[in-house]
Amino acid sequence: MVIKRYSLIIVLVFLLMINSVVALKTVVTLSTDYPNHNVTITVLDVQKDDKDLAYLFNDTDSEGTVTFTFEIDGKRDISIYTIIRKNGKIVVDKRFDDLVSGEPIDLEIKEVKKVSAPSSTTPVKNTTVLNITNQTNTSKTNEQKTQNKTEIKPNVSIKEESGKITGAASNSSSIKIPSVIYYVIGAIVLVVIIIYALRRAKPYFSFTSQIKESSSAVGDGKGLKKPPVIKDKELETAERKIREAEEEIRKIKERNTRIVEAERKFQNAQKELDRLKKGF
Repeated sequence: MVIKRYSLIIVLVFLLMINSVVALKTVVTLSTDYPNHNVTITVLDVQKDDKDLAYLFNDTDSEGTVTFTFEIDGKRDISIYTIIRKNGKIVVDKRFDDLVSGEPIDLEIKEVKKVSAPSSTTPVKNTTVLNITNQTNTSKTNEQKTQNKTEIKPNVSIKEESGKITGAASNSSSIKIPSVIYYVIGAIVLVVIIIYALRRAKPYFSFTSQIKESSSAVGDGKGLKKPPVIKDKELETAERKIREAEEEIRKIKERNTRIVEAERKFQNAQKELDRLKKGF
């Protein structure tokens, strides 16, 4: 009974730990009107004050589409902050809220054309701003584009390995704890629980085995030890007095028996005498 109860507790704890540490893959597909642009996304944990969960970057293809893949532990409510750059300058930035990790996510950013003078306006989240840049030197642009290409590979898959985010990009300010650590911690906790349960159950089985041994010894009439005989002066004296009292009782009983027998004989003789007297 004890083992079954602890086994159920151990299984429940193990299932809870597995559910909490399973890393789920999330694929984000972003459709834009900005082909061949550099895109950076930051995955934010909404439940922990927008803590960075992943920081990824890649280039859009000729149709303006880019895909990101990342893994985080369990399903979470997340937001994704997106920045689109061209030649190092921010073209558009936008934040997407009410998202859940572990499921395919499709996002879309459309170009909003605004005629304005070139300025160094700082982009604000949840707004779409188009900065018109002067591209006067085509060869220079191609060189910068080539440099960007050497740093970024499309269709990147971000995976955890040895406590770092590997793939097309990594961010020193966004540190992720690898799933292996969670598994190790879970295994240690499970071993501790098992050891604790076995130690708690050991006295129970020891007590049960003692009861069984005692009952078998009583049933077989074997294995029972006679209580040690205690001999001292007081005990010997008490035993002697008991024997003397028993002897006295026996003598009294014998005397009473003789008296009763004598009375019976006397009564018989008296009856015989009376009978003889009546006959004469």
